[in-house]
Amino acid sequence: MFLNLCPQTIGLERVGFEDQVELAARHGFGGVDFPAAEISSAQDADRAADLLAANGLRWGLFHLPCDFLQGDDVAFQEGLELVQEIASLAARAGCTRTYNHVWPGSNERQHEENWRWHVSRLRRLTDLLGPHGIRLGIEFIGPKTLRDSFRHPFVHTLPEAARLADAVGADVGIVMDTFHWYTSGGTLDDIRATLTGRRVVNVHVNDAVPGRSREEQLDLERQMPLTSGLVDAAGVLRVLDERGYEGPVICEPFQPSLDRLRSMEPDTAAHTVADCMRRLFDAAGVAQRRPQ
Repeated sequence: MFLNLCPQTIGLERVGFEDQVELAARHGFGGVDFPAAEISSAQDADRAADLLAANGLRWGLFHLPCDFLQGDDVAFQEGLELVQEIASLAARAGCTRTYNHVWPGSNERQHEENWRWHVSRLRRLTDLLGPHGIRLGIEFIGPKTLRDSFRHPFVHTLPEAARLADAVGADVGIVMDTFHWYTSGGTLDDIRATLTGRRVVNVHVNDAVPGRSREEQLDLERQMPLTSGLVDAAGVLRVLDERGYEGPVICEPFQPSLDRLRSMEPDTAAHTVADCMRRLFDAAGVAQRRPQ
């Protein structure tokens, strides 16, 4: 697996792609996310791929243009039309991963109906992505405080997310977020029993807020990995390494860390994140694999 620079999660969303690549190479990241907003032609995609290769980096993933598991049918169809062009350009550049999170409940649909609704939408999305060789990952969301805001509970654990992925299609994967795993009550044995390395599309690492129980954690308030020690992110990486995962790992601390990183110079923010992630990889006993 490799440390991936995801600009949106570490306060670098205003930094252009060329500068992201420079920061990633300078600070020991193994990859960066595909800059869909900056790529509008085949020539753009080719230049981005060449720049990545010249700096010894690989692609993380590309972000979908909308949340395909919210909104009405008109918005969903508009999103499919947008992603068609993005997927074509991402695939041309060699980026073959993307994801969508799954909300842990609904105020409109009970579980069985919501399951069918999710399978239908996700199949339409994967039918579009598949011909480009792009794999979709789904991310479950764990915090009880968010689950309790919905009338009807839905998928919020790793085993449930894996069953949903299976129902959608054989090549649908999982995005493994250590905060969601922790707040859902997940265990390392759950990961061993549920995931192969091939099944994982992306990994998000972080920590939980001290002074709160597992059930009191809030979705958008987290910490940098190894801060409170509540989330065993090192253990998760160790197990995923054992299971053969070779893909991207991003730091996703949300608030208040995100505002702190945004207040820094980009070089300082990148260094801060890279240093934290190196310590996490060391704690896990996992070597970052650079492109050959």
